[in-house]
Amino acid sequence: MPTATEAKQRAVNQSEALKQYAEIETPRVEADLLTEAETARRLFDLPAEFYGMPTILICSIWPEALDSQPFTHGGVGRRVYHIEAGSIEKPAYLLLQNTYDMIIQQVGQDKGHYPATIPAAAYGNDIIRYWTGDTPANRRGKKGIGIVKGQRNAQGLMEATPAEIADLLRLQNGYLDYLIDTADRFWDRNERERIGNEHKRALKLRGQDVAQHPWFRSRVQSYNDCPECFEPVKVEAIFCKTCSQPIVDHFMKRDEIPDAAKWPRVFKEFERLTAKAAAPKENKEHANV
Repeated sequence: MPTATEAKQRAVNQSEALKQYAEIETPRVEADLLTEAETARRLFDLPAEFYGMPTILICSIWPEALDSQPFTHGGVGRRVYHIEAGSIEKPAYLLLQNTYDMIIQQVGQDKGHYPATIPAAAYGNDIIRYWTGDTPANRRGKKGIGIVKGQRNAQGLMEATPAEIADLLRLQNGYLDYLIDTADRFWDRNERERIGNEHKRALKLRGQDVAQHPWFRSRVQSYNDCPECFEPVKVEAIFCKTCSQPIVDHFMKRDEIPDAAKWPRVFKEFERLTAKAAAPKENKEHANV
């Protein structure tokens, strides 16, 4: 058991160690926080001029349709905003305008619920943050969704300029590249279970050579779509619980060979049934000889 002097010295040593740790780590942590804050500002903050506009235009080149979180402004109850899937060639657009919400205000001598303006850019920015998420991939970019000034086309409709599309593409490529690099690291560290469909989709969207990324063809995808009812089915399954059908029957009826990488057990079952069906015919031919 340590003496009082030893215990006091140990406390002093611990205090000094904590002080040194704080002197070394605190600036680094603060620097990391500042970097993340600057990145978030660069990716999400809007120029002040947008907040003075009664309408704003959201442009998306992300290849998925998206729905926003519910809003209760505008006196219409719960409202969800929707944008279609987009691309570089055919961006999707969502036009928003200033709305209002009933809040408690003091007007003269009266205090009650009065309408307060909500700028289109304010809740539009909230919608974009919801769609692009708060993920590690945002450190390099984000999904190609943003507010644009736009210009009128020949039909008089507002659309993003080529420069604005290029900016969205640059951000989106940074986001996708981060996902691809992350999947490469997971593969190298033998953490293959952490590779998901989002990483594979990123590789497809970037148009990179899948042969250079072995994880793309690996069995890291947990589910496939049943070829009959299109409900999720585990990769290792040979039977669909939703439609109660053996998956191999789908391929047998069509005389199609299942993809061995996508359906490993179904492929083996297909080979077994095919060999079994061919065996009696071969035996009969030998008997006739």
